[in-house]
Amino acid sequence: MSEPVTDLNPAALPPEPSKTMESQMDAPAQKKPDPPKTPGEKFYDVFQFFAGKVFIIAVTALLAFGADQKYAPEKIMGVPNFLKKFQGWFHNVVFHNKIYPVAEKGDVAKLVGGGLVGTMILSHGGNFFAPFIRWLENDREKIANSYNKRFGTPEDVEITHERLKDIPKQNWADTAKGRVMAWGSVFVSMVAAYVGFGKNKENGRYRLDVYEDWFARQLSGLSKTGKEIAATPIAKALTAEQAAHPTYRFGKVLALDLYATSAAIVIWNFFSRMSAKSRTLKQQIAAEKKEPEEFLLPAHQSSPHDPPESHFAGKLTKAENFTQAVQQSAQEQAPGVGM
Repeated sequence: MSEPVTDLNPAALPPEPSKTMESQMDAPAQKKPDPPKTPGEKFYDVFQFFAGKVFIIAVTALLAFGADQKYAPEKIMGVPNFLKKFQGWFHNVVFHNKIYPVAEKGDVAKLVGGGLVGTMILSHGGNFFAPFIRWLENDREKIANSYNKRFGTPEDVEITHERLKDIPKQNWADTAKGRVMAWGSVFVSMVAAYVGFGKNKENGRYRLDVYEDWFARQLSGLSKTGKEIAATPIAKALTAEQAAHPTYRFGKVLALDLYATSAAIVIWNFFSRMSAKSRTLKQQIAAEKKEPEEFLLPAHQSSPHDPPESHFAGKLTKAENFTQAVQQSAQEQAPGVGM
């Protein structure tokens, strides 16, 4: 019987893995750095900024300018000014309805009513350009790679495709959700800003109204006929003729439009993208749950090539008959076993 080995030669043992190897094995795989933006992606960013933001801000101000209830014309190039008619109707619904006539209420109600009317007039630009923004969002890869194919390299096309291929496409429901959230957010923010900044104690005017007045006067000074308006002190009221100056009126719209429409576009894009992402994720989860049922056959499903049940029934009957015969033979021989 061999004796147990009590003394082992350390040199004979396999070498222990080095700490460096262990740390490399335990360390998570490092993520490959994302390649820089391709020329097409940079072009898309510039195009999206000017066409999807700057242009909409300018058009929104022009639409609001054209819907002015006091100064806007009833017809534009012989066509009825439907935007002015709609805005006048909405103003009457808010301020002169039979259920809660805002015009007869206090300052808070009038402030909220004014916020509704002001938000509505600033939302027309985004509403009209919703199809364009939806196309701009959904065709991001196509627009970028159209530029890459002409001015870039095949590698730029591949990088752009890999980076943008999985961005969910937005449908009309996603766009509508974004518009509603943008409208509501701007309305709440506008009312909150008026309340937060409060009124000027000297003249009792809201400070945001004073800012609008100041901005419009400065903008009027850029025109030849508006120099006098810009030179008029902010504490001094303008004459009726000065208040009707086109540049001054456009400046009053643009003063808050710069902030309200910019915020609305950001909020709109955020919620539309989130809605599309959530909807796509739900569809993927539903597809994964349904997938196993499509590939697993139901229990006891027979194939056309399977033999009929009578074939198995006959074989089972013969086996049973054989078993019974063996048992009967054993019973008959049982009495002679003990003799």
